[in-house]
Amino acid sequence: MTHQLLAKLKAAPRTLSYLLRDQRGATAIEYGLLAALVGIVAMQALSSLGNATGQTFSAIDEAMGKEEEGEFINLSPPAP
Repeated sequence: MTHQLLAKLKAAPRTLSYLLRDQRGATAIEYGLLAALVGIVAMQALSSLGNATGQTFSAIDEAMGKEEEGEFINLSPPAP
């Protein structure tokens, strides 16, 4: 039992050196961070798009309500 423990302790520096030189995990972490960043940007873009769409539909709803009351609101963009 003691002999096995001593053998493992002697091999520890070599194992640690191997782990420090190994680059395989770093690539996976980089891809994970990149995927997380893309996800955050996509969520922000979709959130902004959703807010803009909601405002547009609110303006249309308000215009339709005023049209029923006899008023008219022109929602078309101005001519260039």
